[in-house]
Amino acid sequence: MLKHGETYGHQPFFAHVSTTDAKITVYNSEVRALLAPNSWRDVYLASEHKVLHIDPLTSQKQPIIDLSGTVEEPHQRWDARNRVTSVKITALAGHESMIAVGGMGGEYAFLDTSCEVGTKPATGLLHCYDRGHFVNHVALGPTRTTAIPHATYASNDGHVRVLDTSTAKVTSDHKYTEPVNNISVSPDLRLQAMACDGHDAPRITNADTGEDVAHPTGASAMDAGRQSHGMTQTSCCAWADDGVTLASGISHSKQVLVHDARKWTEPVTTVGCTRAPAAVTFSHTGDHERRVLAVAERQDFVKLVDAQTWWEGDVIRFKGLVAGVGFVPDSGGQFVVGTATPPRDLSGVMFFHRSEVATTSTLSHHGL
Repeated sequence: MLKHGETYGHQPFFAHVSTTDAKITVYNSEVRALLAPNSWRDVYLASEHKVLHIDPLTSQKQPIIDLSGTVEEPHQRWDARNRVTSVKITALAGHESMIAVGGMGGEYAFLDTSCEVGTKPATGLLHCYDRGHFVNHVALGPTRTTAIPHATYASNDGHVRVLDTSTAKVTSDHKYTEPVNNISVSPDLRLQAMACDGHDAPRITNADTGEDVAHPTGASAMDAGRQSHGMTQTSCCAWADDGVTLASGISHSKQVLVHDARKWTEPVTTVGCTRAPAAVTFSHTGDHERRVLAVAERQDFVKLVDAQTWWEGDVIRFKGLVAGVGFVPDSGGQFVVGTATPPRDLSGVMFFHRSEVATTSTLSHHGL
């Protein structure tokens, strides 16, 4: 049985609600986006070749996407002995009722969960099979021209491809010189932040054209040696819904940079990590008076930081790999952490919500 994480700090502002055991499979050692909390009753996670739906209130688990060897070509993979092998899911995203996934071989799949039970997902290939070109991250949401969800896939081959989920057609394909680890589209849908290899800060591009529009300042002079040897890497990034605050995880320096889009020259602040950050995300406006930044390290630790004063509050500590983190939309501040603890049958999802002590006066007193 998976034990829930221990939350500690000056005063715990997030209380553990429940833990649901589930097999979460981590194939990417640097980027962790295998969890999608679409609502408090609908949490999705990647489990090998399947996407599971979890209802935290009942702990019931049900597969909703299955990309095993029973699917038809070209979505099957073949090993050296011509045996069918299943798609290995490396990225997962959710938006309202839509779920989108990416695979190790460049596969994609998406499904509207509001459709009739038993509906098959749309599936296909983003590019030719190549184990070095797997999908690192997928972002899901509307565009400036339509409310129909579009899935933006960031891959190790340096491509950022956008698919229309209503037609399964690629609407744009931008090629970059380095692997793209993570992508986040700004709330106004005009800019996209990219976390890439070889960069000590996020890369800011036009969401429509893919062209660079800003060059945030990143590493200090202490990192010059790493940069000259090509060791820099931005692993993850996320916009806050104020449209100006951007957080990005820097692997080699084990820190998170926070930038203000009105002034890219210097980070507003940095958040130090014990291990390399693997995922960052902000809470939603309306969930609480104070916005919170969640910083997930590759294993063992998730930090919760006040996104106004940048006071480092709670730390959720557990034993295992982080599979993903997320705040539940329109939930009053519920927070979800996915873990994959070796052996994999001890992995699961931990659910938290704002504790009773987290009143406005208490949070103001403690800075969160």
